[in-house]
Amino acid sequence: MQTLHYGTGRLKDIIKLPLMSKSMIITPTALAVFLLDRLTKFLVVDYVCFGDAVPVIPGFFDITYVRNTGAAFSLMAHAHDSLRVPFLLVTSLCAVGVLFYFIKVTKPEHRLILFSLALILGGAAGNLADRALYGSVVDFISWHIGGYYWPAFNIADSGITVGVSILGIEMLLNKRAPGGMEA
Repeated sequence: MQTLHYGTGRLKDIIKLPLMSKSMIITPTALAVFLLDRLTKFLVVDYVCFGDAVPVIPGFFDITYVRNTGAAFSLMAHAHDSLRVPFLLVTSLCAVGVLFYFIKVTKPEHRLILFSLALILGGAAGNLADRALYGSVVDFISWHIGGYYWPAFNIADSGITVGVSILGIEMLLNKRAPGGMEA
């Protein structure tokens, strides 16, 4: 079994982690984000009336069933359906294709990069499923303080945001591009 060494000097000899295949990182992570996203959206659609807000932490956090017909932060939401829906579907499919490319070229030892790409992939697949099925995305997580509201989002959006954040930090700290190539 191939091992991955972390650390420097003597510590490197002590900490030996088995090198996992890419699929052992990508598949469970992306699938978990995708399935959790689908499950939570299903529950919201079935148990919360459209437009209703169910307080979880009053004055701070609600479950609010809304639909986003646009992209992030409702961009293109008011564009005509004949332009918006095909454009967002094609854009989402292209994004998934780019993710698969980065997964393919990323070395197995770059686990954090693979993990972040898997989070993004699971989130992109969750929102793509909504767009393909309904032409819009179900959003329901609503954070607010007083009268100031952050736009509603969902588990898929969270996976994408956390994945992009991890990827960005990894790239900045290690000066590495997604494929593991030095930047």
